[in-house]
Amino acid sequence: ISTLGDQLGISTTAIDTLWGGYSMSLTVDAGLVGQLVQFGFACTATLYESSGIFYDNLVFHQTGDTSSVPDGATAMGATLRQNYPNPFNPLTRIDFTLERPGNVDLSVYDLSGRRVTTLHSGELGTGEHHVTWDGRTGSGAMAAAGQYRYVLTTPAGKTSRGMVLLK
Repeated sequence: ISTLGDQLGISTTAIDTLWGGYSMSLTVDAGLVGQLVQFGFACTATLYESSGIFYDNLVFHQTGDTSSVPDGATAMGATLRQNYPNPFNPLTRIDFTLERPGNVDLSVYDLSGRRVTTLHSGELGTGEHHVTWDGRTGSGAMAAAGQYRYVLTTPAGKTSRGMVLLK
C-alpha cells in the first residue's frame, strides 16, 4: 500500500494470477463527512504493447456500527433539513439550525454546479431558521423544472441536500 497525495495505491502484482478475491477496508469517521470516496482501477502492463484488465463482480459491503458516524446534513455545526414539500411547485421551505452564530450562505445550485440563486447571505444567530424558495433564479426568472442542490455554508464548512422543482 502506498499513498499518493490524497490517493491510496494498492499493488496487486504479487497476488497469484488465479486469485479469487481481494479485500480492503476503509474506516469512516467524522473527518470524512462531506468527502467523496472514489475507487479507480489502473493497469500498467510492462511486457505488452497493449493490454487489458477486467474487473468482475465488484462487491461493496458496509460492516460494523455506523451509528456514531454523523449524517452529512448534521455536520459542520449546523443541521440542514430536507425541504418541504419535495418535490415542489411553486414554493418550498428549507429549515436549518445553527449551533453557533456566524456568517451563513444558503444557495441553490443546478446539477452542473452553477449557482441559481442565493436564499440568504449574512449573519445569523444560534437556533432555528428557515427560508422559502419560490423557484426563481437570482435574476427573477422561473428556474427550469428539474433537480437542484441547496448548500448551507457556515464558517465550519458546508452541507447540502437535493430537491426537485416540478412544472
